[in-house]
Amino acid sequence: MAYDHIFRAGNRADILKHVALLAAADTLAARHPRDRFVYADAFAGYACSPMVGSFGWEDGLGSLLKSQGEQSDDDGARVNPHLALFLRRYFAHTTITSDRSTWRDRPSLVSGIYPGSSLVAFDAIRRHGPTPDLRLFDISLAVIANLRAVFREHHATVVGSPAEPESPLLTDVDLLLIDPPGVRSPNDRSAPGWNELSALILSGAKSATPLLVWLPIMGDPNGETADSQSWRREIAARDPGVRTWTTQWKEAAPAHGGMLGTQLMWRLPQDAEAAVFAALESIRTQG
Repeated sequence: MAYDHIFRAGNRADILKHVALLAAADTLAARHPRDRFVYADAFAGYACSPMVGSFGWEDGLGSLLKSQGEQSDDDGARVNPHLALFLRRYFAHTTITSDRSTWRDRPSLVSGIYPGSSLVAFDAIRRHGPTPDLRLFDISLAVIANLRAVFREHHATVVGSPAEPESPLLTDVDLLLIDPPGVRSPNDRSAPGWNELSALILSGAKSATPLLVWLPIMGDPNGETADSQSWRREIAARDPGVRTWTTQWKEAAPAHGGMLGTQLMWRLPQDAEAAVFAALESIRTQG
């Protein structure tokens, strides 16, 4: 695809998505009954990326770290545990502490490096003991090389083709992330369309596969597009187990390439759903 997330790593959507993913994976792995935990990522992207230029990390990670630095000691004691865990693991210079924000072995990512979804999930799973079994789909040669280099010593299947609903690699999955680089539009014909995304989301409905989905809310300064609204209603109607959380940016959509905001959907057990919701609301309250 022409889109390359390396130029937008650490933006506001990333923060919401990755803290939610950490909350889901951490909660599920903590009570996982088997030695192996299967994580599948339909649009994997880089395992880690440098934060470069002025393409959004200032308003995402930068703004979040600033708000954390401005909190009082009492506020810090009440910080969401999964947000604290995310910041301490990957951005060691933060002062956030929590009795649950502990990691083992590999040092934190510093010096302007931002973690990708696969690395966040990998770390959360390993934290509790199960062996991560990663199934990572992407069609970018640069991304594929990055994933294979980062996970070369671990159990990771990197697939250089689009994820298909009937793929055997998407069966018997303990957590599936669907995080497309965008949604097909006249300006981006290479991105997946609503129908393709619906098929992936609904493919695990019968087996109640734990699922987390990130998608943009598409529109313009006048509001969300009809396609975006109707698609969300269709998913809710066809799979009542899917829950939706949305937030919209304060500024006009053109500054975000047609994005009004972001929406996360999930199909999760009750404890993981509660953890994800609490983490997202914690970030929302910080602006």
